[in-house]
Amino acid sequence: MKDTGRVPDDGAAQLHFLDEVAAAYLLAQLRGIRSVTLRLLGENPHALPEVTAFLEAEGFDVVSAPLERMIPPPSRRFVFRYHGQAATVTIAPDQE
Repeated sequence: MKDTGRVPDDGAAQLHFLDEVAAAYLLAQLRGIRSVTLRLLGENPHALPEVTAFLEAEGFDVVSAPLERMIPPPSRRFVFRYHGQAATVTIAPDQE
């Protein structure tokens, strides 16, 4: 994984979900991780494609897995579970 420190800028009109703060947070939480499984909770049409594209551009191997619901529901927008050099990130767009 290359750590370029690059995050989406505010002028990126195509971004609807991922902002600079969220991108920096993801990179900080995924330091040392090579492979990421993304799970989207909810139906935000922009969340999964934007996060996937961003992480792939940063050099992560990214796959997505379906997630219908989570009990208890997450209290944050991103929930991380780590497995060695891999991580599972649950994206809950409706949470802040």
